[in-house]
Amino acid sequence: MKVSSGFGAIVVAAAIIAPACEDSKSCVAPQVVSVSATSGAQGEVVVVTGCGLGALACLSYVAWNGVPGEVRAWKETRIDVAVPRGAGTGAKTIAIVVAGKVLATSVFDVTAEAAQVDAGLAASCDAGVAAVDAGTPDAGLDGGADGGGDAGSTDAGPDGG
Repeated sequence: MKVSSGFGAIVVAAAIIAPACEDSKSCVAPQVVSVSATSGAQGEVVVVTGCGLGALACLSYVAWNGVPGEVRAWKETRIDVAVPRGAGTGAKTIAIVVAGKVLATSVFDVTAEAAQVDAGLAASCDAGVAAVDAGTPDAGLDGGADGGGDAGSTDAGPDGG
C-alpha cells in the first residue's frame, strides 16, 4: 500500500490497534480517558486526562460548541482548560481536538456566565466618570495634551487652561 500522506495513514492504522491507555508509554495513538466534570461555570477549569495528547499545537484545542477554552496547561497525559467566556449557558458539546483530529466529544452543561466586570471596579469607574462629567478637578485625568485639561475642564494647567 502506497502512503501519500504518511501521518494520516499511520494515525488511522494506529487508532485501530491502540491498546487501552494505561500509561503514556503504551499509548500508540492519542486517546482521551476522562473529563473531570460534566458541568461548570464559565472560567472554571476542566481537566482532560488521556495519553498521547502531545504538546499544545496550532491544531489542538478544547472547545464548547466551537468556542475554544483557555488552555492553562497542556501535557502528554493531561489538559487543563477553562470553560470559555462567551460560551453561553446550557448543554454544550465539548470537543477535544488534538493535531486536527477530534478525539472525543461529550455533553457539558455550562451553568453560569462569567461576570464581565467586578462590581467594585464598576462602581469606582462609574464614580470617576461622574466626577469628570461634573467638571470636578481631576488632577490631569482628562487627557489634555497641555497638562491643564481640555476646554471643558475646570482645572487650570501651566498655560491657564
